[in-house]
Amino acid sequence: MSVGAALLAAAALLAAAPAKKPALRPTNILLIGVESLRADRLGCYAPGGGKTPGIDALASRGVRFSRAYAASPSTAPSAATMLTGVYPAKHGLRHDLGGRVADGVPTLASWLKDAGYRTGAVIGSFHLDSDLGLDRGFDSYDDAIKGRRKKMLALLKERRADEVAEAGLKFLDTVPKDKPFFLWLDFYDPHYEYDPPDSLKAEYEKDPYQGEVANVDGRVQSFTEALRSRGLLGTTTIVMAGTHGEGLGDHGETGHGIYLHDTTIRVPLIVVPAGAEPGQGRVVEEVVGLVDIAPTLLDLAGVRPPKGLDGRTLAPLLKPETKAGPDRRYFIEAVQPREAYGWSALYGAVEGTRKVVQGERLEAFDLGADPAEKKPLDPLPSWAAGLESFGRPLLGSLEAPADLKRQVREAVRALNLPWVDSPICAEKQNWPDPRDRVDLNDPLFTARIDFDEGFVGYAQQKGQAVLEKDPANYSALEAVIFLALQNAWVDMINEPLGLMQCNYPYKAGPYHYYGHYLIIKHDFALAEKVLRVFGLIEPWNEEWEYDLAAVYALQERKDEAIEHLRKAIALGAIDFDHIQRDGRFGRIRQDPRFIDLVHPPDTKR
Repeated sequence: MSVGAALLAAAALLAAAPAKKPALRPTNILLIGVESLRADRLGCYAPGGGKTPGIDALASRGVRFSRAYAASPSTAPSAATMLTGVYPAKHGLRHDLGGRVADGVPTLASWLKDAGYRTGAVIGSFHLDSDLGLDRGFDSYDDAIKGRRKKMLALLKERRADEVAEAGLKFLDTVPKDKPFFLWLDFYDPHYEYDPPDSLKAEYEKDPYQGEVANVDGRVQSFTEALRSRGLLGTTTIVMAGTHGEGLGDHGETGHGIYLHDTTIRVPLIVVPAGAEPGQGRVVEEVVGLVDIAPTLLDLAGVRPPKGLDGRTLAPLLKPETKAGPDRRYFIEAVQPREAYGWSALYGAVEGTRKVVQGERLEAFDLGADPAEKKPLDPLPSWAAGLESFGRPLLGSLEAPADLKRQVREAVRALNLPWVDSPICAEKQNWPDPRDRVDLNDPLFTARIDFDEGFVGYAQQKGQAVLEKDPANYSALEAVIFLALQNAWVDMINEPLGLMQCNYPYKAGPYHYYGHYLIIKHDFALAEKVLRVFGLIEPWNEEWEYDLAAVYALQERKDEAIEHLRKAIALGAIDFDHIQRDGRFGRIRQDPRFIDLVHPPDTKR
């Protein structure tokens, strides 16, 4: 079955409306997700782990799951799993570099909205923009973060926890008193780079990561008090979860997203049922996953979870009388190394204290005897093969659908690319295991942060050094190409751009960058064709429509420029300040249609 057919089948199964259970008093629901949060940096998880009184207070009232796993160490797929109750191959969002939740896949917000809830989300970073499809089912999805576009003019977009919390309180004040609410707060602060607010800088000068955690903790505490002051605390179920962990140098990993060590895939998870009182807190040792959050909250809301979910309700484990059941198997994956670097994906499974990770080779760990995963078991134990075979089908296919490949090949053939006849122009066949590239991961991770923040020169220097050891590394090629485009060094672009397109012909990036190169060269006819290949691969991405609008605007083809700009805005190109400044639209800037599109009513002069 193709990737597309599998996603359609999964969507059809999930889209069936959950049945209402016998009427219960609806609980308000607050879901707090914290990116890059390690459990061992919370006081309630590790003595001396950190001063976190706000989160610790939640644990004192609720159930703390000591062994909870994300499905992915990357933000977007992990959050999507949390909201859909299915693993990434089913919901379709596999990494942080792009993609979208598959059409027809509902979310927790969809189901709760159908059950009468007012649904809202406040997002802390661009990693969870609405153009990923995560806004499905939300009455309000606040991802309006000041910043520049994510790709050709990259600058990291985030907002601190206090801004997220403040926006969350504004949402609460819009909820009718006769309606229950579901609110998702996404806190980004502990994500690399670590820069706590000025009020905490001195105290955490030697550990800025912990300073970021402390800032989030303070906002959790103040938000809890705000619920109390509004008379909502006793009627609100609160779930606090780490979206994924953080390497912090363990196993040679600075950040996250590439490896499946417990440092980045095992996360804190606390569930506080409505009405829970201080002192009632308990610890559950069973292995659970973020994939269980959606069915659990549906259960607590009185909505029977639909068929087809990978997760299960944890509601029985919230009761003290429930005894531990048999160990369940949980799937974990990291697709980001393949998409970002051209390395192999990793996948694995956890069952009790047993864990396996498969890339180009299989490794197994006994987490009871070796919790830090210092040494894989040798020889492989007899149980390793069973766990690996459980995980393999859940990874699914990472190849583009055959029909899409055919369409791209036909479209690219018509482009007559300048490097097409090169003897070294061939699709990538070798996908090195990320565990054999640990020395390259740190410069690549920090280069991507530099890239996102607009420090393209630093990213290019690191990327160039990586290419000496890994000549087809996707992110390294991207950094080199981006700097050349930014500075209009057109003579330096062809070689790395050819390497990127030849190795990754079914990724959108090569056509995006080549389109910009052609715009610089004023070869508008070819730029249009190249950008349409970009759109063929990622039809949901606003960038190709936006750049097509620029191509037409530069030629004073005003009707076509306005048409494609309108489509780009509908897909998520809503940074109107940037659009108004973009010099490529100079020739249509006075067109009344342009003014109406990019000057919303509250900003028109």
